[in-house]
Amino acid sequence: LAAQIPGSVLVNSLQEFEHAQADPAVDYVAVGPVFGSPDEVAGPTGLELVAAAAERAPIDDPRSKPWFSLSGVDADNLDDVLEAGARRVGMAAAVTQAPDPRAAARELVIDVNRAWRLDARSDLANLQAFSGRPLRPPVGS
Repeated sequence: LAAQIPGSVLVNSLQEFEHAQADPAVDYVAVGPVFGSPDEVAGPTGLELVAAAAERAPIDDPRSKPWFSLSGVDADNLDDVLEAGARRVGMAAAVTQAPDPRAAARELVIDVNRAWRLDARSDLANLQAFSGRPLRPPVGS
């Protein structure tokens, strides 16, 4: 899906991720398939790529393009993805294939929001997103 949205690119290697971060035609990056899903052609990239993406494009760096972890992420492995550093996660199948999609979405959103609240960098990232300009972290942080 990400490859079909203008300004987005799906990457499954660190080299592709770094290229996408540097490409002015790319607005945001999808990292995956993290765990893979039945309809994926490429094999899973795993949590190592998520951790590398989080290190190279931290949420509070205004030069970093937003990136999302996706494919195969669900309630059973979401904590691992968040622990690896992802703060934006696509989980379409985890919601649409759940017995109660509304309840599944609610629980997944709660978990992602918790990760944002616990991440000290998230306040700066949110301010930058809504102010439209890069901000610098306070001295000493």
